[in-house]
Amino acid sequence: MTTTNNKIKTIEKLSTLREASGKDGKTIVMAGGVFDLFHYGHLRHLQAAKSEGDVLVVAVTADAHAGKAPEPVLK
Repeated sequence: MTTTNNKIKTIEKLSTLREASGKDGKTIVMAGGVFDLFHYGHLRHLQAAKSEGDVLVVAVTADAHAGKAPEPVLK
């Protein structure tokens, strides 16, 4: 089973990933969003982004920057 421990990167690690990918001739693509209630549309967005390159970097927007309501939409 794959864990997320090796998937979450700091900004410093992303720099290393970029350098290594460039040496390997890989293309890095990035997608971002608010993924609180992950749904099929999110999956399609990420699949489409991944199809554009070899390595997908996903930026998750923090709640403080997402213009979120104080309470969850669904409980």
